[in-house]
Amino acid sequence: MNKAVRVLVLLATLTVGLAGCGPADAVTAGAGTLELTLNLPEGYHLNADTDSWVTWEVDGTVVQATGETDTYLTDLAEPVSLPVTFAAGEADVVAHLNIRYCSDADNLCLVNMEALSLPVKVAANGNRSTVAAAFDIVPPEL
Repeated sequence: MNKAVRVLVLLATLTVGLAGCGPADAVTAGAGTLELTLNLPEGYHLNADTDSWVTWEVDGTVVQATGETDTYLTDLAEPVSLPVTFAAGEADVVAHLNIRYCSDADNLCLVNMEALSLPVKVAANGNRSTVAAAFDIVPPEL
């Protein structure tokens, strides 16, 4: 039996500022991690018939990637992470999302393409080695 699948592509790319490191929450220089938790709404799942991915964009000076900057997603149970090396200063890291997900109820499939900006501050008195953020994917009202 052949199921009809409707697909809606969200063409707008939006840059969103996420809570990152404030002055009191700076990361320390050296080895660290960027982490992004992605949350689909209840009643939705990643589309297993096509790829979803996150591509990290780092400045190369304050934040240097030490791992692969493209991450293909099979589920969202764990945060998407990137090992990095931090150096003193401030920078914005951008996570480019291409998330393909479907409704459990009616097979409506959606594509969410966004660019999320994570501010990073690295200081000698930093108190952590991970910059973590979360993003809730919200389907459009149709």
